[in-house]
Amino acid sequence: MTAANRKAAVRCIQSLRHSRVAAVVYFFSVFFTLACDQNRYELKDDRSGRTIRLDKRTGEIVVIAGDRLTRLKSVEEQDTEHAAARLLEEARAWPDIDLPQMGGAKAQLTTAWRNGQLHYRFAITPVTKYLREARQNWPGQKGFVVVFYDDAQFKIVDVDVPLSKFTTTVDPKGQPLQFGLDDSTAVTQDDYRRIKLWNVTWRGFGPT
Repeated sequence: MTAANRKAAVRCIQSLRHSRVAAVVYFFSVFFTLACDQNRYELKDDRSGRTIRLDKRTGEIVVIAGDRLTRLKSVEEQDTEHAAARLLEEARAWPDIDLPQMGGAKAQLTTAWRNGQLHYRFAITPVTKYLREARQNWPGQKGFVVVFYDDAQFKIVDVDVPLSKFTTTVDPKGQPLQFGLDDSTAVTQDDYRRIKLWNVTWRGFGPT
């Protein structure tokens, strides 16, 4: 055997030895990882009878239902969500919209979100002669549409408000001052958060 062949044989033997050592190290690392992971989680039933898994390392809790794992939110996450929901419950006044087509009236809007509902207070003021005549003669055929948009001006939801649904606020002499309506419509919390703009159109009055 030549010197070159002997060197090649030695390198081959050394390589085999390193491969065996690496394989042994890999085997034990996987073994200990699995052993640690088995001790990492704790399964138990909560007061509702659900099976939950506690991650002792991170404190994460998930509910096990069949083959589904649902992560439970931490106390801090729940507090943050509750605080955000409370902000949505506060009344929000939107910028007025001029309606010169209605004889110089303005549309006014205040909203809040509670329990899956967008609550709104919509008003038209003052009650012009044009609006009075429309209310007297065509209360069900004429009305307004309140439209809510996201910041890209894509419509999220709209609300139809016929004149017949308005209540009338009058002055001490009995003259109408304002048409108003308090009502609500179903909107998810996420959709309400996305609302950035509003507009008002109408139906039965002619071109908008």
